Amino acid sequence: MVLARGCASRLLVLSATGNLRALLSGLVFAVVAQASLRGILKPGREWVAGWWTTADIGGNDLAAHLSLSSSFTIGFALVWFATGVFFVLRAKTPFWQAVAACGAGLAIPLAWSFTSSMASQAFDPV
Repeated sequence: MVLARGCASRLLVLSATGNLRALLSGLVFAVVAQASLRGILKPGREWVAGWWTTADIGGNDLAAHLSLSSSFTIGFALVWFATGVFFVLRAKTPFWQAVAACGAGLAIPLAWSFTSSMASQAFDPV
């Protein structure tokens, strides 16, 4: 994206304004993306994606892999939470700004939880 001077969405918007460099970069991006998804670059992409697989260690649960108890992981999280509270108080961050930061930080685990609950339900589109 740095070499193309923007992400695919930005390249599309710039090409709509008449920027031919953005149009050519977008076309090259689209061809390479298609080649890596179903074309000549697919074996290389799958080989690189295999570097990060967690199936060999039993899945994505790092606490279970390291044989850590749930009380240890909760305590570890609480220590980091207390550290964050300390830095917020030390920086004299306004209350509503801290609340907004907590909301932004909680958005990711809440989204994961929501996605997990939706994936566990049977979904049969009509």
